[in-house]
Amino acid sequence: MKLDKDTLLSNLAPSELIENVIKPDELEALWKLAFTGGVPRKNAYGNIFIAGRESIIKKAYEIVKDRLGSIHGELFGGNYFITAQPYGVHIDSFSKENSNLNSPFGGIKKKNIINDNDYTVYRNVVIPLWVGGMKENQNTNAGKLVLMKQRLVDYSCDLIGGENIENYKESFYKGHTDYSILQYYDAYGKQINKNLNSVKFDKELYEECLYHLPYTRLTGLTVENAFDWLPGNIMVLDGIQVHCSSLNKKNTTPESHDSIHTEYIHTEYNRMRTLSWINKMGLLLKFKVKVNGK
Repeated sequence: MKLDKDTLLSNLAPSELIENVIKPDELEALWKLAFTGGVPRKNAYGNIFIAGRESIIKKAYEIVKDRLGSIHGELFGGNYFITAQPYGVHIDSFSKENSNLNSPFGGIKKKNIINDNDYTVYRNVVIPLWVGGMKENQNTNAGKLVLMKQRLVDYSCDLIGGENIENYKESFYKGHTDYSILQYYDAYGKQINKNLNSVKFDKELYEECLYHLPYTRLTGLTVENAFDWLPGNIMVLDGIQVHCSSLNKKNTTPESHDSIHTEYIHTEYNRMRTLSWINKMGLLLKFKVKVNGK
């Protein structure tokens, strides 16, 4: 598979929420599939990733395929994840290492690999499966999937502006630290002026639910949608769309995030916050389309 800019830009669309379409028994079946042969790993923060073998991901897809909204692409991969910490700012397109392989089902290479360069990444689907430790009557406070207006034609990567890349340990993705060179696109394939890459993120929204992130990681970004993490729903986004996840809404506000004490404030505040959830599980399905003209 390859990054084909023209095809990518011509297939972009606004993110989509499909509500209350997966039944409880289907959710049960979906999460249990992860433990029928998936390959697990974890990051330094304790988040667990379960790479789904092709047969597992396809079984999961069969359960939900008639409820995926406007998606018309072909399934090409996916994985399960169990997280106790929200994800930082990133895109989940596909790995550069697998760019010439038809084998991105959790990064597990198939026998008889064939060239897949007639395709490019298209859309991703995120399915909340369950929330652990949820308090009664707080089922809308398990955090959000925060989808930015910005799309970036790139392989899977993290946006880590303001962080020391040598100490970064959130994922295996490459990290962008200099946002000034990035060319973003909107949901309709139009270029976003690079001068906007240095604009500070909405402080009110930051204080509300993204306070766990260093403020500089969000520089130049604007929110398109923020979908509640609710099992039964399906969330659809572009494969190259910048996104992250949030904590629940906080109760108090640190005085400043602009001083030299920013790191200390984040650490101390994260100790003080009270989560309404302990961990949560989701499923990522990834889709591709044929390159224009193929």
